[in-house]
Amino acid sequence: MDKLFNNNWLVKIISFVLALMLYGVVSAGDGGTRRDQQLMWRLTLLSKQQS
Repeated sequence: MDKLFNNNWLVKIISFVLALMLYGVVSAGDGGTRRDQQLMWRLTLLSKQQS
């Protein structure tokens, strides 16, 4: 295992893959939040118009 981590290219590739996975998880989670906020904003506007 130590021999694998002594290889700089392998460590860089693993780091890059982990960074891509983290970016994917964060951006996928962020999209749902925006949709929820937009829905709540529209519902708030509708309720104000009806009253």
